[in-house]
This record gives sequence, C-alpha cells and structure tokens, in this order.
Amino acid sequence: MDSNKEVNFKHTDFHLSYLPLAHIFERVLVYSCLSKGATIGMYNGDTLKLKQDLLDYRPTIFASVPRLYNRFYDIMNMNFNALKGVKKSIMNKGLKVKLDNLKNNS
Repeated sequence: MDSNKEVNFKHTDFHLSYLPLAHIFERVLVYSCLSKGATIGMYNGDTLKLKQDLLDYRPTIFASVPRLYNRFYDIMNMNFNALKGVKKSIMNKGLKVKLDNLKNNS
C-alpha cells in the first residue's frame, strides 16, 4: 500500500459504528467523521441483525473485523455457486466487469 494515500471523509459520508467505542480504531473513525461533519449511526446491538442495519443505513464507511468480512465472503460465494444457467453467466460477466473496472481505476 502506498504510504502517501489518505482517507478523506466528507460531510456526505455515513459511518455505521459496529466496533466497540473502546476499540482504538473505532475511536479514530468516530473522531474523523465528527471532524468532517459526517453522519454516524450505531448498529442495533444485535450482531445477528447487523445485515439488516447495513441494508437500512447503506453506510459509505463500515470498518469491521476480518472474521465478519470472511463470513460475508463465504455467504456470497455460496449464493454465487448456487446459480445456474443464464443467471450464472450474467453474474460472472458482471463480476468480471466490476473487477476490471476496479483494477483500471486504482
């Protein structure tokens, strides 16, 4: 990773606070959002309903732990692998286009 890159929060950003405020990384995120006037939402307290909070709030900033990201990845892969026929072809094409765009715009 380039050490010259910065994360620039904007007043239009929305951070869904999921990590405990005692966690130093969460504090840095909250302070950064507050300094730029970004909105901060707190999750409902039930990790089993975190998916619903993500759907409801649609945050532009969401920091979490690798275990949760791995869980999301596993669920998405399971759903992708269950697709058949035309749906699978469309999903593969869309995923390829997205990954190509991410590589070209970095």
